[in-house]
Amino acid sequence: MRLIVISVLLGIYSFFGLHAAEEPIATVVVSDFERTRQRFADSVYQTIWSHDFMAEFRDGVKQQTARDEAKGRPSFLHIFKSLSTARFQFNGMKEEDKPQLLAQFDLGAYADVVWAYLEEQDAEPVPAPPGADAAMLKDEGKKRAARYGNNIVVSNLCDPVQQDVHSSESDISAVMSFSGLMKMVKGLGTLSDEELSFVEGVLPGEQVSWSTQLTSNSLKESLTISLNSPRIPGHVDAAAFKYFPAKTLLAAAFHVNGAYAATKLDGNNLETSEFIIEVNKILTPLGTDCAALLPEVNGTFMIAVTPSIPLPAVTVLLPRSEKVDMLMEAALNKINVKAPVVGSSKLLPLRGMPIMMQVGRNDGYWVFSTDAITLPKILKEEDGGFNQSVLSPVIKKAVDESCYGVLAYDTKSLIQLAMQYSMVIGDDKARANLNDLLMKVQGAVDVSSMTLHWGDKTLEYRGEGLLGGCLNLFPIIAAVIVPVLVDSPSPVSE
Repeated sequence: MRLIVISVLLGIYSFFGLHAAEEPIATVVVSDFERTRQRFADSVYQTIWSHDFMAEFRDGVKQQTARDEAKGRPSFLHIFKSLSTARFQFNGMKEEDKPQLLAQFDLGAYADVVWAYLEEQDAEPVPAPPGADAAMLKDEGKKRAARYGNNIVVSNLCDPVQQDVHSSESDISAVMSFSGLMKMVKGLGTLSDEELSFVEGVLPGEQVSWSTQLTSNSLKESLTISLNSPRIPGHVDAAAFKYFPAKTLLAAAFHVNGAYAATKLDGNNLETSEFIIEVNKILTPLGTDCAALLPEVNGTFMIAVTPSIPLPAVTVLLPRSEKVDMLMEAALNKINVKAPVVGSSKLLPLRGMPIMMQVGRNDGYWVFSTDAITLPKILKEEDGGFNQSVLSPVIKKAVDESCYGVLAYDTKSLIQLAMQYSMVIGDDKARANLNDLLMKVQGAVDVSSMTLHWGDKTLEYRGEGLLGGCLNLFPIIAAVIVPVLVDSPSPVSE
């Protein structure tokens, strides 16, 4: 919640200020917040928010609202209930440490309350820009605000000009222009030619775009990066997943094309790169180096998590090659483990670890696993029943679409696992509330997935699941969704 609160604070309480704006470098848009509130009300996230387990969080929102109203300032709760659209824009840096920012909010009738509050903040009324009803400035004109009907636009070092908010199926969308970012960096004149060259080399293409959308039981998100370079040849080959059981909890596969990467790195890069030099310090005692090894690191790397006691088991599959075999054998020899022959495994000496890890190999893969039941099937290349797994359709679709990477996890089973470990919660009431919530959520969710699609000049990530695709994005989404009030009878609307 704090992230969106800070955004609104920056936009409404501090105002942001003015200067003629160029094409924005980055924008974030909420195109239809009323629809987002309704989607939230009809989703499993409403079930979570209104549950007794979340009572403390709801009380916190109510208390903050009371504090805002007691101080005579607009409450965030009412802002979010009134909000129709929002747009945040970064136009660049006028000078170092002087960002040009613009924020726009359609607040419906609540715009009267917010505007009246802004007028009381030592702001100076000024003639309104074209199309605006009123305007004000602060800090010698650096920070300004303008009102266009129910739209309040605030800015910093750029004009508070109302921007179009285009309709979209997404609940939140964002775009960043790499070319605009590079133009800004050059214009600041703070980087040397060498540093500018490095920045240009890091930026992948023209822009990156991101969007997310609420469904009844998931968050769907997409991230697309434009690329200057062509697609790296290859795609996932998930055939080896067949060795895993039907109750596999998580399955991930990612294609690596070391041979292609080696053609793009000249000998000088492989000899002078600080990172490569450090890696070679590890590889040289094992009888190889990056220049020799990289061309032979090819194929699909896989990870699977399977049920086990007391903790789920983890298995990693690494594609074999002559150089990889030599490296693995040398590495095992360093820890006094004789490399297993094809079809067999050896126990790794992991002192102080509460798990038993084995290493083995079949005709195609080196295998590291804590799953004593699944490992023999992999080594003998026997079918483990994965085709009956709920994850199988997701993996198969990723293969059919020539994805470069895929991850899928069984949300229902992972929630069941969380319920088993809830015994660590000492408070009986809290544990009962949590388990009741988890049972309700478990009945609504499905498989979660993430896929990586590599086009001719684009790299696209797609995710869908209870926590969205990238788990680290969930707090950002929650910051927007959690404070929303819905009009249906529920604890949220109190």
